[in-house]
Amino acid sequence: MTNPQFDKPFTTIIDEAFRNHADKQCLKFQEEIYSYRDVDQLSSRIANQLIADGFEKGMHGAVYSLNSAIAFIAALGIVRAGGVWIPVNARNSTVDNIAILLKLGCDVLLFQSAYFEASSAVKQQGECSKGLICLDENTGLDCPSMSSWCAGASAGTPSVDIVGSDLISIPQTGGTTGESKGVMLSHRNFCAISRLMTTETFKPDGVMMCAAPMTHVGGRLVLTSMALGLRYVILEKVDPQII
Repeated sequence: MTNPQFDKPFTTIIDEAFRNHADKQCLKFQEEIYSYRDVDQLSSRIANQLIADGFEKGMHGAVYSLNSAIAFIAALGIVRAGGVWIPVNARNSTVDNIAILLKLGCDVLLFQSAYFEASSAVKQQGECSKGLICLDENTGLDCPSMSSWCAGASAGTPSVDIVGSDLISIPQTGGTTGESKGVMLSHRNFCAISRLMTTETFKPDGVMMCAAPMTHVGGRLVLTSMALGLRYVILEKVDPQII
């Protein structure tokens, strides 16, 4: 039997976090600092531009990047557009990542410029019908940068008819006993995880360091604990000198 308190769009929890903590610092990455309001507005622009480009609820979107604030916000934009986030760990081999994106499907791919060649390979094999978008300002690439692509989009809360049973993400298993498989997670699943994170795991106004790949459990922990108004300090990768 479905628990009624979890049978809702996870995006309603995110929207409430943005309202409750708008002026608090949300993400810090190197010299970049984003408040909850900043994250709300930029992820909304990404979501609304995706929708304007024909991205529909249930379509698959991926972000091919090392940890960064922009990469996390882009993934959140996919989710807020009603999409299914396909996490891609940039530290895995290029061959494995291309295979995952082809296996699970990818309608739109936002990528760090260092991964343009791999991202183009995915598109050349029939994926990314809604486009390739570069996260950084590499104007020499044959695709738009994210900032220019969504600059004219609305920063208002995206309007998408999501229900609890809709998929929100398909992360991959480790593949230690065979070929990596996709695990279908719903908005209902994320609502339940959020309940655990906010009642049993973290305290309000705490700080979380994100050094492990945010395409793994780390990113899900950020998403599902945002209701507490935590501050997230993001490292591109583990750096003992910083730690």
